[in-house]
Amino acid sequence: MVRKLIFVFLFSVSSIIGAYTMKIQIIKIFSLIDKQTQKGLVGLFALMFIAAVLEMVGIGMFLPLLQLFTSPETASQNPILIMLREAVGATNQKSFIIAFCFFIFSFFIFKNIALAIVIFTQNLFITKHRALYSQALLRHYLDQPCVFHLQRNTTELVRNITILTGRLFVKGLLPILQISMELMVITGIGIVLILVDPVV
Repeated sequence: MVRKLIFVFLFSVSSIIGAYTMKIQIIKIFSLIDKQTQKGLVGLFALMFIAAVLEMVGIGMFLPLLQLFTSPETASQNPILIMLREAVGATNQKSFIIAFCFFIFSFFIFKNIALAIVIFTQNLFITKHRALYSQALLRHYLDQPCVFHLQRNTTELVRNITILTGRLFVKGLLPILQISMELMVITGIGIVLILVDPVV
C-alpha cells in the first residue's frame, strides 16, 4: 500500500514537472517565432479543428450502423436514421443498410483526403516558415557591423541559420501541432462517447 502511494505521488510530481517544463518550452518557441508565423498558426489550428470534427463525425456514424445490425426494431425509431432513409429513398432494410454503408465508405474517403491535406499543409507551413526564419536571421546577421562578425565565430552563425532553425520548427513547433491535433481528436471522440452513453 505504501509503495503504491509513493508510486502515485512520484508519478504525479513527475507529471506536474513535465507539464511545467513543456509549458516553458512552448512559451520559448512562441517567443522566438515572428508575428506572421503566429498568425498563420491560427489558420492551421482552424484546419486541425475541422479535421478533428470530421474524425468525430466518422466515429459517430458507426453507432447507428451498429444499431441497424444489432437491433433493427430500435433503429427504425431513430429520427436520424428515419431522415436518412427518406433521403435515400430505400424501400426495405437491406437496401438502406447497403446505401448507408456506401455513404460511410464515401465519407471516410473524403475524411482521409481532408486529413492528408491538413498534414500536407502542416508540413508545408513548417518548411516555408523555417526558410523564411532562416532568411530573416541571415539578413539580421548581414546588417550587423563588421565588429559583430569579428567578435563571433562564423561557424556559430551558420549553425544558427541552418541547424537551430530546423530544431525550432521541425523538432519544436511541428510536434506541438501534431500533439494539439491528436488532443483535438481524442476530445472529439470523448464527446461522442459521452453523448452516446453519458452513464459510462
